[in-house]
Amino acid sequence: MKSSMMKSHTDESSLTSSGEGRLLHEPTDGKRVWMPHPLLQSTIFAATRPDHTSQRIERINAFGDKIRIDSPRLLTTGTDLPVFLSTLALAQKNGIREGTLGGNTVCFTQFPIAGLYELLGVDRRNRAWLTQALYDIGRTSFLITYRDPEKHRGRYKWEAGQFWIPSLTVGQGRNGSTLQLQISRFLVPKPDVYLYAQLELVNALETDVAKGIFWVLICRESLRASPGEWQSLLGSNDRKLRQWRVKSFLPALEELATMGFSWRECEDGAVVVHRPGKKQKQGELMS
Repeated sequence: MKSSMMKSHTDESSLTSSGEGRLLHEPTDGKRVWMPHPLLQSTIFAATRPDHTSQRIERINAFGDKIRIDSPRLLTTGTDLPVFLSTLALAQKNGIREGTLGGNTVCFTQFPIAGLYELLGVDRRNRAWLTQALYDIGRTSFLITYRDPEKHRGRYKWEAGQFWIPSLTVGQGRNGSTLQLQISRFLVPKPDVYLYAQLELVNALETDVAKGIFWVLICRESLRASPGEWQSLLGSNDRKLRQWRVKSFLPALEELATMGFSWRECEDGAVVVHRPGKKQKQGELMS
């Protein structure tokens, strides 16, 4: 095998030389992607055009908490969200383990990259694009400073360092190349406390805005907001609100309706969107 690193310069042999490592959780089914609630409250992936300049995004969420996101570039719902969820699904399915690297304890996982190609519906010709996306997503970090620590068991902040550091071992044969991730501990699945996203559903969506709404509703049964509030929440940088509503927002709602979501427009112009299987209620509040 020939080893080819994704700019991360991870020493794979150091990670694996000490053996298999200790498995940190029961492997998942690969259909549900488990994530902590604070991550899902953050607009990490924007429903907008790519911006390849480094980003520091600071915003206040609906609960008054201050969120700061740092990434090499603006991550988008169109391409980066499916890569993130598909990669994490395979990591949790194959098992995240604990091992040593340079004398330090780290979490890691590995799996054939062919599985990632399959989930994303791409082939090996997209490897350069995919490896760059893995690198950029992996270097993303975020910090939430809580407005009311008492609601969070006295915690003033929730901080997540880089998601992962990827490396690729190029191989031939049935499984081909292997992707290894030195991965953040907060991405180890905890089904008893974490929320999950249905991977098949997000990968079936076509429009960026629909994927953004999907992400927003992972931690909510429903959401009521004006089109302007939806646009801000989804991270869209389209300055023409009326045009965005007609050409992007409403078509996304129609697409989601084919996937089991429901929505309605209120008399004041606000739009309520419900996750699949949730009954509509009167007077939903933006949350």
